[in-house]
Amino acid sequence: MICGCVTDQCVEHAVRDGCDSNFLITLITDATATYSEERQQAAERAMSGYCRKRTTQEVIDEILPQQSPHGLQVGA
Repeated sequence: MICGCVTDQCVEHAVRDGCDSNFLITLITDATATYSEERQQAAERAMSGYCRKRTTQEVIDEILPQQSPHGLQVGA
């Protein structure tokens, strides 16, 4: 999982480097930032083939077991 500042430079480099090293990369899209929304969107588009993109909440939902209304684990 990768997050950080200057999405179109440092973050993109880390994503590509990890992918080139055969890691399965997850970019946490709402935990990255750069100098403008235009640059952010362009960087996310450029990384599409190198990583999967998820929000922080989507990653939390994948990691934590789901609870039923009665406190029972489901889908684990």
